[in-house]
Amino acid sequence: MQSQYFASYIPITREVAVKTSGGKEPEVLELDAFGLMKILKSGDSLWLMMGSTNAAVAFGAFRRGVEVHQISYLRASSKLKLQQHDEGDNSGKKHKLTADDVFVLASGHPDLFYSVTSAQSEVLEIIANGNEFFDAMEARKAYANLARSRIQQNAVMYGRAMGADITTLEELEELVQKQLGIKEKKPADQSFQILLAREAQFGNRLDSTVKKSNMFNHIFGSVDGIGPKIAARFITAIERIERFERPEDLSNYAGMLPRGIKGKMPSRRNSKGATLSRDPGLNTACFLFQEQMFRYGRNTELGQMLIKQVQRNCPCAKEERRKDAELRKKYSGAVKEARIAVTRYLLEKIIWPRWNEYMAMKTASAHQ
Repeated sequence: MQSQYFASYIPITREVAVKTSGGKEPEVLELDAFGLMKILKSGDSLWLMMGSTNAAVAFGAFRRGVEVHQISYLRASSKLKLQQHDEGDNSGKKHKLTADDVFVLASGHPDLFYSVTSAQSEVLEIIANGNEFFDAMEARKAYANLARSRIQQNAVMYGRAMGADITTLEELEELVQKQLGIKEKKPADQSFQILLAREAQFGNRLDSTVKKSNMFNHIFGSVDGIGPKIAARFITAIERIERFERPEDLSNYAGMLPRGIKGKMPSRRNSKGATLSRDPGLNTACFLFQEQMFRYGRNTELGQMLIKQVQRNCPCAKEERRKDAELRKKYSGAVKEARIAVTRYLLEKIIWPRWNEYMAMKTASAHQ
């Protein structure tokens, strides 16, 4: 007998409520991701939220022949807010989504969910591997900041740190560099060595996963300057291109469309209380892309597009800017405008059409 399972967010190791309706009456099971995988069978249906560890859960379930259906938090919460309003709940509090919520939405509004296909499974695998790498990178950075802070505090309090006398800032910086490594030198801190090794391991796995993806090659393969890791950030943040009806909607989601006063980009300060659609993950991906193009990818097609726009809007040399504060200000504004323009070109002219094209191609081949 085929069963249906409904869940909000399913952690890898912690049990949460998962609602199932395989028998006469729906029941609630307490399961973690591994427990769910053990009971899922080919032909079952799984309804769950997008995001967090659910990318790994959805990918694992899809590989087992399960029909997987996902819904974004925005879609789910919008529908639930309408229900709350109808019930007279005007508290404005954020609704914490549960398995019951997903069950209600799937029962009454299945069209709100996105079905996982073979093409989408590529996205899910990249997201899962990307999250591993991004988390490892953040762990390494957090440890480095903590270790640096502890060395500095001990040096100030005791004049010593890690068994060495510290009397000058130069000696302090030399010790920090020795512990955490600099350039090709191996760090003395063994815990930091482990974190670096884990980051490299997950980075290599992500590179391998992304490079073998036909989707990555279709969208980003011909885009010089965007490697697997930056592409993975775009893919992870967007996740479902179907959510964006127009190319401009994708730029809006990235925070690349000005609002209000001409030239002003959306922020909490100038939004005047309006809800911002900007996604932090996609905004970060765009920033990293801009840095890559402006600093290292100037000879690429998109890098040249950026530099030429800057020169059109502010044709000046570095020596001229050094002597003129107003010119430096104008140049800074020109750089910002060019970075946003090239990012919008990437989102609207490359990612949006190519991603949609790839999904259509995969759907057509599946139906042949």
